[in-house]
Amino acid sequence: MSRERKFALGDRLLALLFPERCLFCRKPVDAGQCFCSACEKKVPIAPLARRLEAAVPGGAGFSCRSPLSYRGEVVEAMRRFKFQGKKGLAKPFARLMARAADFPEQPELVTFVPLSKNHRRERGYNQSGALAEELGRLLNLPVKPVLEKVKENKIQHLLSAKERRQNVRNVYRASSEVHGKKVLLVDDIVTTGATLRECAGQLYRAGAEKVFALCAADAELGGGTGRREERQEEK
Repeated sequence: MSRERKFALGDRLLALLFPERCLFCRKPVDAGQCFCSACEKKVPIAPLARRLEAAVPGGAGFSCRSPLSYRGEVVEAMRRFKFQGKKGLAKPFARLMARAADFPEQPELVTFVPLSKNHRRERGYNQSGALAEELGRLLNLPVKPVLEKVKENKIQHLLSAKERRQNVRNVYRASSEVHGKKVLLVDDIVTTGATLRECAGQLYRAGAEKVFALCAADAELGGGTGRREERQEEK
């Protein structure tokens, strides 16, 4: 992968004080790099897009893009990010996601899949929100928490595809602030797409003109292993 071409002066100064580290092995890397030379050779690249149908009248759809397949070293890096307090990993993940954000139309704002208050309290932050904040900075787009989780549900990882669709039904609500806007919806991992479908449906119901989705990793397109690892993650 090539380096990012441009960096803000602030990023360069921070890189001198706090060297960036490889997403996989955590060795220091140059500013703007996500991987060391050794780990770069084993990055599981995902196909960049697949079509998901949003659960709205008329069957409005959206493209979901992901730079990584959820398998191998990506699983461990994501586990550190989500469950071990390594919020700083949002930066390299988001940098990879920004490279995949090649949509047919330009989004006007970035939002993200919300966590329940209990899960946010346990983790200390919403990993999808952290990715969205970094993406907003990289893409020069405003980040707005226009989605709200209005009721608790079961952990998606432990459910079948059908159960996932039922589990997220009417769990989220979108603000009318998205009316007439092209929205970039961010999450950490996409598996069956049930959560993204439900969130996109709510955004469309609130008046969004178009919804695009961007995730760090895709479990369905990882050759089968990624989804098994994802289902075991919170057992």
